[in-house]
Amino acid sequence: MTRQFELKELIRSDNFIDGQWRAAADDARFAVTDPATGTIIAQVADSSPADARAAFENGDVDAWIVWDPYYAAAQKALTVRTLADYTGLPKPFNFYEATRSFATQNPQAVRAVIDQLRTTGAWVTQHPTDTAALLAPKVGLDTGLVETWVRRVPYGATPIDEKIVATQQSVADTFYRAKLIPKAVTVKDNVWQDQDALTAR
Repeated sequence: MTRQFELKELIRSDNFIDGQWRAAADDARFAVTDPATGTIIAQVADSSPADARAAFENGDVDAWIVWDPYYAAAQKALTVRTLADYTGLPKPFNFYEATRSFATQNPQAVRAVIDQLRTTGAWVTQHPTDTAALLAPKVGLDTGLVETWVRRVPYGATPIDEKIVATQQSVADTFYRAKLIPKAVTVKDNVWQDQDALTAR
């Protein structure tokens, strides 16, 4: 007699670690949907870096993509080889965001925030050891490990200029061609640029 399987019987929704199927460490999950219908197929384990590291250490995966400070922790504790990093790729950026109305109506406040972030970032860059001593107790990691992380990360803030806009436009165009976003984006139309701040740089 041929048995008929339902889709849910064939889908594993947990992490395979050390020979066992396990939920995420904090039991977090996220929905996987059918792109054609929007129907939820499964609620799968939303793995944390700790879950991924456990799988990596047990040989359940051959490679692991991770970011600092978890990358620095792995370099210190494990025998690992870095296969690839951002070398040769466009510089990644982090952004501070505000509503268009707030930025337009409160340019002095935006300038003040940028100036303070720039000042703080300069101090962090000049004092990585002191910064690590401040951060380590907060994040529960070894001070030396945190310093490795701090020294690898750029700090501070600058106004968005034409070069940054061009870089982000390239990313947006790539995402659109790959159908990762539903419509084309014109980055410059979504950027607040403080001309006074740009002139002062």
